[in-house]
Amino acid sequence: MYKSRILMYMRAITPVHVGVGRGYGVHVDLPVQRDEFGFPSVWSSSLKGAVKSWFRDVDRCLGPDPGKLEAEEVKQSSISFTDAKLVLVPVRVVSGVYTYVTSPHLLEGLMSYLHVVGVQEELPDKELQELAEKLNSGVALVTNERVLYNGKLLINELDVRAEREGGLIEKLKMSKLLPQEILERVMSKGLVLVPDSGNLSLTVVNRSMLIQYRVRLNRTTKTVEEGPWSEEYIPAETVLASLVLCTDRRIKTSGGEEVSCFDVFKREVDGKVMFVGGKETIGRGLVKLYLYSQTG
Repeated sequence: MYKSRILMYMRAITPVHVGVGRGYGVHVDLPVQRDEFGFPSVWSSSLKGAVKSWFRDVDRCLGPDPGKLEAEEVKQSSISFTDAKLVLVPVRVVSGVYTYVTSPHLLEGLMSYLHVVGVQEELPDKELQELAEKLNSGVALVTNERVLYNGKLLINELDVRAEREGGLIEKLKMSKLLPQEILERVMSKGLVLVPDSGNLSLTVVNRSMLIQYRVRLNRTTKTVEEGPWSEEYIPAETVLASLVLCTDRRIKTSGGEEVSCFDVFKREVDGKVMFVGGKETIGRGLVKLYLYSQTG
């Protein structure tokens, strides 16, 4: 049914809050969405809703709005989204403000999407396995020594044993798998591959999340009417990836042109920005989208 497949990267330009409502028994009142392993993510329903709101012609491929099903000829979306999985997260370092972190688990999630797209030979399957063996001792691997302080890796106030791994970005084949703009940022800021053992990768990611406190004021008295409450945000410069699948359906665009939904999606979305999640009136949730396929 879905004959065309493409990977969509999403880079956070501002902090992002795609929430699950008010939390109970957690450390924050309004937490972000997370996957089954506890890593921050953007669920497919939220992602589809944002795309539907922001891109006019793509909206024609995404099925009718609730309550309009009977009035529309097409009853089903021609484009399917998967959850956006975490790929890279910025972490605080002593030198250089921040660097990027990933882990074997996060990269395996990315590769599972790339397998569906049809990418095979470009994937770092063997290389990642060899690097994972080095990580088994609890030592993180870094691209350069700039992120080290007195020979130690201090990220998000955690002291992690680390060593430099020459050509780490090349071994992970990121020059082939990442959009050029994101790759340039990774090359500039550096990359740390942390172990998943001991839940270190999840601990590092959780310490990157932003927690902000807000109140609502009474406009007349200028006193606190509600709050404070806490909100969780995925930090700016975080990179996530979602799988997008399209049928061969063709539509007429707003300009009268008849094209496939796949071509409409690529034309309207690649390199564009949109808001996802809540809080957009205070500048939260602005992301940039990049499309990747086997043919580029």
